[in-house]
Amino acid sequence: MGAPNTEIGLDGFIGRLTSTLKADLGASATEPAYQAFRKRIVEGLAGHEAGWFFGAESAGIGPSARTSESRHPGNLADRFRRIRNWAGPVRGFARALTSSMAVVGDPTKIDLAVNAKIQAFLGKLPSEPYPFPIDDAARHRGEAVYQTNCAGCHLSLAGKTRNELVFDVGTDPLRSQAMSTLAASLLTKVLVSICPQTQPECAFGPEGPVVDPSTHRGYVATPLPGAWAIAPYLHNGSVPTLRQLLVPSLRTTAPFLRGSTSYNQADGGWEWEPQKEAAMRAKGDVALALHDVGQAGFSPVGHGSDSNPRLVDGQGKSVRVVWSNSAEDKRVVDDLIAYLLSL
Repeated sequence: MGAPNTEIGLDGFIGRLTSTLKADLGASATEPAYQAFRKRIVEGLAGHEAGWFFGAESAGIGPSARTSESRHPGNLADRFRRIRNWAGPVRGFARALTSSMAVVGDPTKIDLAVNAKIQAFLGKLPSEPYPFPIDDAARHRGEAVYQTNCAGCHLSLAGKTRNELVFDVGTDPLRSQAMSTLAASLLTKVLVSICPQTQPECAFGPEGPVVDPSTHRGYVATPLPGAWAIAPYLHNGSVPTLRQLLVPSLRTTAPFLRGSTSYNQADGGWEWEPQKEAAMRAKGDVALALHDVGQAGFSPVGHGSDSNPRLVDGQGKSVRVVWSNSAEDKRVVDDLIAYLLSL
């Protein structure tokens, strides 16, 4: 839920990709065809200008703002390192290991060195840049609103414990209740058996590989790089657009479409309205499906409301996180959306 792409059948994609690579490049890294392929990639990367991928663009600004003097602060690797499960009980390198366990199934077969390299690489990836123009003046105004109202929660994860990153924002609690104290204990034992503390890769930190979330149920507020692409929003993917997130009176309470590849630039999200389904299918959106916010765990509530537009952020300040649909508030929301799209 809330994943950026609802079109891909991931298992099928990986299977076909693996079959294609083996057919074209051989079954091992020593094959001449693979070595030639690798050489072409390395030479291609070296042929680009310095910083073309991990340069100014990766500082968190959209294409329309790349000539702007403003840059977002923070270490790149830290900025794009996210907690990879919404409730945040599985920490750091442990998350990579749980993914490997799900694929391999045998703790003795997990390659720690490879997982460590993957984790380090993913932590340094920049966000996908927003592919459409952004009004730079609106983006600057929106940045001021963001720094005042949003940055106190959606801050760097570095040096923060899991409980410091969980805020009481009133979203649907069901998913946060999924892991019990017993499950956290058992998962910790499995991960420590895979990755003993004597291994250099296995420095899980003072919280250990798994935090028992029962002491503070809720969801982790993460940094927002690439926020434009990860609609629908909230941990359960039940708010279709940024505008609906920021203006609760606009939130749909009826089932809406997921799986569209058409982007709504004004509202910040993929097209979602059921009445557009026929037109979207005609242009090739074949994975459309209705997302029913009436199902258990899918309620589109929280992150502020019309009756309670303010929350307490990570610095103990009362901040405004939602607005009305009035003309005055719409200007503020438009600016904030412009900034969020640029992250």
